Amino acid sequence: MSVDVGLYYINLKHRTDRRTFMEAQFERLGLTVERIEAVTPADLTEAQIRDNCLPYRRLGRAPAEVACSLSHIEAWRRFAASGREVCVILEDDALLSSQMPALLDELANGLTGGVIKLDAMDHPLRLAEAHRSLGQHFAVRRLYTCTSRATAYALDRPTAEEMLVRYEFLHIPVDLVVFNPYGPLKGRIQVNQLTPAIAVCLELAGRPQVGVDPSLLSNWTRGSVAASNLEQDLVAREKSLLKNLRFADRVLMLRSALAEEFISGPSKFMQDYFWGVKKHTVRFVP
Repeated sequence: MSVDVGLYYINLKHRTDRRTFMEAQFERLGLTVERIEAVTPADLTEAQIRDNCLPYRRLGRAPAEVACSLSHIEAWRRFAASGREVCVILEDDALLSSQMPALLDELANGLTGGVIKLDAMDHPLRLAEAHRSLGQHFAVRRLYTCTSRATAYALDRPTAEEMLVRYEFLHIPVDLVVFNPYGPLKGRIQVNQLTPAIAVCLELAGRPQVGVDPSLLSNWTRGSVAASNLEQDLVAREKSLLKNLRFADRVLMLRSALAEEFISGPSKFMQDYFWGVKKHTVRFVP
């Protein structure tokens, strides 16, 4: 039995350039999408700042990062209240594949639980053998790598409701909570990866590991009001990435990397030889 798949994207009110970019993609793909206005640092309460942000909390976050987490929580809340069984959540710098409508049709048959990360990364991910096919071209694999970015993902309503009840981690970036199989939600939700990917963050789209044809990227962004501003964003973020990486992020990612790469004896053996966990490069499909 097919279900209605909700499609949401998160966008800051003042980023009209990104809104134009995303809605041009939705129109091209024939998709009906609900916009969720992103939370800003000005929207945070004094308690949220005191409990989660530097300098009040050791290893805390910047207010903008807490606002980002709250934006995703609002998307989960909107979805849970909609009555739909499955949804896809996008950030406003997601480059979308022409296969997105086909994937949504497959998701309409329902999910088996958990979260499915839909976007490509520029580094290999440890993935189990496929445990579900979505049509002829897509597979769902259990994710065993802590990975950043919440550019595009699908989830079902029970998972959204579980995260709304359990989520108490505003002092940690939302992507390092939801897409971290060794993190604070371990054992509560199952984290999966779609292969191949049907979305990619524009910041990664130009990297050869991701598999985006440069001419295709140029065609999709040419003429868009957002194109020049997005390009400036990407250059600025690329230059400041390592400079602005907080000590808290380094500690969390190192701890997750140690759990991932140096799992003691039986666990690593089980993953590699019984569950078929191997490193895969997840590429974007046009």
